[in-house]
Amino acid sequence: MTKTVKDRQFRPVAVPDVELGGFWGKWQDAVCRSTAETLLDRCVEAGMIKAIDVSQPSPGIVIPIQPWGGTTQMFWDSDLGKSIETIAYSLYRRPNPELETRADRIIDMYEKLQDQDGYLNAWFQRVQPDRRWTNLRDHHELYCAGHLIEAAVAYYQATGKRKLLDIMCRFTDYMIT
Repeated sequence: MTKTVKDRQFRPVAVPDVELGGFWGKWQDAVCRSTAETLLDRCVEAGMIKAIDVSQPSPGIVIPIQPWGGTTQMFWDSDLGKSIETIAYSLYRRPNPELETRADRIIDMYEKLQDQDGYLNAWFQRVQPDRRWTNLRDHHELYCAGHLIEAAVAYYQATGKRKLLDIMCRFTDYMIT
């Protein structure tokens, strides 16, 4: 029987089907034990949760003073997306109901933040709505969307919960129409 090109396509191994030990396993254990929670804590300390919480006033332009330098927080969504993705991958290895609940609360906030038409970007919804889609190179709307999409897929795969995936599907539908 002759193999077709389709038979030779790359198919990644599913995360739950991979078990790491040794050096990399210890690193994964560290992420599960403390890094995922620390990353989320840093997002909280930087005011990112307040930024997406529509029950609070808009934080305006925030320039946090951090040891690594201050930046305007146009990246709220990408940083929270990276944090949720990290939580998702850590949940594969070690269940953590408290951390999962914290991620669920953030996802609930994103659901409330999302516009009726599907648009979702905390910076442009809460700080500079008049600048949406005005500078795709520098304003990071697509970059932030990409990180939230990656988080949505990982979180769905890890938990079976569709809420963030559905939110990001609505945003994707908005972007392509």
